[in-house]
Amino acid sequence: KGRKSLVFHHPLESSELDGPMEKCAISDVNNSEVKSEKIFENSSKGTEKEMDSYPISDFEDDENDSREIRTRLFSKSDTIFDVRPYLTNRSFDLCRCKYSAYEAEVGGAEVDEDEECFCGGTIVFDTKSSGEVLNVYMDPTNDEDVRPTFTLPKVGGWVKKSPNQAVLKVKSCKSPMFKSAKGEFVITGERCVEMYKSRKVISIYLSGVFNLNLQCAPEMEEKLGRGKVNYKEIQFDLIYVPVED
Repeated sequence: KGRKSLVFHHPLESSELDGPMEKCAISDVNNSEVKSEKIFENSSKGTEKEMDSYPISDFEDDENDSREIRTRLFSKSDTIFDVRPYLTNRSFDLCRCKYSAYEAEVGGAEVDEDEECFCGGTIVFDTKSSGEVLNVYMDPTNDEDVRPTFTLPKVGGWVKKSPNQAVLKVKSCKSPMFKSAKGEFVITGERCVEMYKSRKVISIYLSGVFNLNLQCAPEMEEKLGRGKVNYKEIQFDLIYVPVED
């Protein structure tokens, strides 16, 4: 609703997904090139040249030109890539519009497809894939942000069996009203390859499932009449936020 879940994209020539790995440029939703030397698993047989970024506006379908229609090319390799390089030292807006719409439809409510997104949450990663979540989890007594922090553990955080998934472990929270925190934020990536104007265009999408439980400090326990705060599981799409110069 008013936003795309697209994280990164770049164009590939029609034959480029048939050969070994190649370094490729990627760009974000605002069409700014993302500087990365990470390796894609599905690129051309040629030299490791860097591909040019491709404007999102050029992807829009033209009803009067059948060549503008994009067709997705499904592959088993859509989930066989290392998601970690797409997280490190980056920030993402957390959007749950499509999940909220689904929940509303299941509940029998009317859904406005053109409604603007006001989700407001953010997840921030540092160079070691640790970080914090902002404007998602609020103190139940005053609506202040509790700002849970997380880390990507060396054991269990990422495994070769599921390379497109990162399991972030909650470490603490920055609110003094809670003495400890636990939970996990599971980030999953999916690669999408589409045929467009005789070219293959690759996109990377990220989504997350967040769970958080907090142990109250004595003052908070007295206010709430209980020792724990357990938040409902939340699903998000991650929208890349480019860093402004």
